Amino acid sequence: MLQIARVCISMFVGLLSMSSTASELRTVPPSIEEVVELMSEHRMQAGMYRQEKTISGLSQTLQSSGQYVIDADAGIVWGQEQPFEDLLVVKGGQLFNLSDGVLVAQDVPINIVSLMTDVFSGLMSADTVNLERQFSLEYLPEGQSTEYWTVTLSPSSAPLNNVFELITISGQGGKLKQIILLERSGDRTEMTLTPLIETQASNIAHWLRG
Repeated sequence: MLQIARVCISMFVGLLSMSSTASELRTVPPSIEEVVELMSEHRMQAGMYRQEKTISGLSQTLQSSGQYVIDADAGIVWGQEQPFEDLLVVKGGQLFNLSDGVLVAQDVPINIVSLMTDVFSGLMSADTVNLERQFSLEYLPEGQSTEYWTVTLSPSSAPLNNVFELITISGQGGKLKQIILLERSGDRTEMTLTPLIETQASNIAHWLRG
């Protein structure tokens, strides 16, 4: 179950970060369709992340940070730097962890990886119909202003609905501000993404090649 949660978390960080630089190109999204369309305009995105996880039964939160890369044509890299180094790569229909400098395939059910591919395809083609096969979607403008928005995704089928109760995405215009994952176990994960500027290059993107 923990491995499934890690895969799904990396998936949503990658998927949703695609909207993080779109505010310069488009107006404020007035609907879930506009939010998804913003994501579809950026086939590759990279940046830094900060994560805070609250585990049911523990008083202290767990904090981590690192880098992420999402490439619609190649896969996902989720590179943790603090409090210890770890690397998760999804490509070619498989999940890998870095061990002694080598990517080692992990034993994850093929339907998990296939699900990630399906969701990527739906987002990058602005296909909300595909998303609605997996989630119940709700778009929530914040207050009286449409500049701030929230989208909630309630998983409606296995395996996601066995792990997550609700996924909440908040943004400002076309920029993603926050992702909150609420698991059925009572655990809660909050992530903040900061995209690299155009003149910067990710030093973990090479794990998607070869």
